[in-house]
Amino acid sequence: MTTQHLKVSLGLLLAAAACASLGIVSPLAPARALPPRPPTPTPTPIAGRAEPAVRSGLDGGFIELRVGFPAAWPGRGSPWQELWTVVQWQHPDGTWHQVEGWRGTLDQVTTDEGGAVVGHKTWWVAGGDLGTGPFRWLVYGTQGGPLLVASEPFHLPAESGRRAVVEVALE
Repeated sequence: MTTQHLKVSLGLLLAAAACASLGIVSPLAPARALPPRPPTPTPTPIAGRAEPAVRSGLDGGFIELRVGFPAAWPGRGSPWQELWTVVQWQHPDGTWHQVEGWRGTLDQVTTDEGGAVVGHKTWWVAGGDLGTGPFRWLVYGTQGGPLLVASEPFHLPAESGRRAVVEVALE
């Protein structure tokens, strides 16, 4: 091989490495499928309803936990990112069982107009589960940590596109 051929080969090799590092792939490479995701809700007000319906194009709804933080939380509590939430369902015999897919940390924390800090966690509810219950939400200090608060029992939204909101307050 000549020096010119070596330079061209090296140049092509460097260009391919640069494309790979930037995430540029060959048009012949197979596309990776993304995991299914619930639709992004678009609130649509319905007269006489406290929470707007959500037009998603899919049969289902949402449950949302809203966690009210006390004013002194930043000084004495764990970071909000460490709080662990769990949804449980109640068996007819009265025992509570964790819903395997509905566990995790808060999605975000916001501040309302009055300055109160509120944490949010939202889960998608499949259409076949609409209207079922009772369920409850538990909030722990950390995963495997102490229980901070349990919600009152609630039912999943009865109609597609609806959101069931559960509010709790940390003491």
